[in-house]
Amino acid sequence: MGQIGVSRARHIRYTRVGSNKSGQILPMTEDKEIELKCEHCGADNLDSFVNGGSYIFKCLTCKKDGPATSFRSISKDLHGQYELIEVDQDLTRRETLWTGEIKEGIDRIQLETSKGKLIWLKKVV
Repeated sequence: MGQIGVSRARHIRYTRVGSNKSGQILPMTEDKEIELKCEHCGADNLDSFVNGGSYIFKCLTCKKDGPATSFRSISKDLHGQYELIEVDQDLTRRETLWTGEIKEGIDRIQLETSKGKLIWLKKVV
């Protein structure tokens, strides 16, 4: 099985504090397209992985970890079709575990990662 592919940009939704014309402070939700780059090698070759309870960006070029957060906290914001692919620490594909709407795969991700598996969340385009 071969090395995994490339995903260059991420669509994110975030909330920041802003104010309206009368000065009232309000949370403001924005959608934004961002390009992530590896802090170690500068490559724009990052993708999403889950290991244990962590949601991690990993660089597919140098294989180092990037920013991470709690999978539980981010899972509610994930949407769309994904492949769940088990990979080894060198990011070499072992097997495709599941394909479908990510909301339906959350329990499967948690089950597989609780067994110590590293799971690549490959967005199906």
